[in-house]
Amino acid sequence: MKNFKGYLQTDGYGVYDAFDGKEIKLLHCIAHARRYFDQAVENDKVRAEYVLHEIQKLYAIERKAKENMLTHKERLAIRQELSVPILSEMHQWLKSTLHKCRHKA
Repeated sequence: MKNFKGYLQTDGYGVYDAFDGKEIKLLHCIAHARRYFDQAVENDKVRAEYVLHEIQKLYAIERKAKENMLTHKERLAIRQELSVPILSEMHQWLKSTLHKCRHKA
């Protein structure tokens, strides 16, 4: 990765944080993040299920893109149009909700 520049998608494992910077932008996998919300259902069902529902919307967009055999350019366009608003709304919701949640040390 010495000369790599671009986006690096990871599972969120902390060791990859060292790569995040000007030349490399870290992207995390929604499937790995989803697992934490699956686990949170028993502790905070309403909030966890909200996020899981939003993630299902993202999966549906990806499924449709695959079924329609969209090109990379078409996938980017549909993600910008449909997925980015979902992710942006979820990000705002998470920021406004975080202080209401219990954290385990």
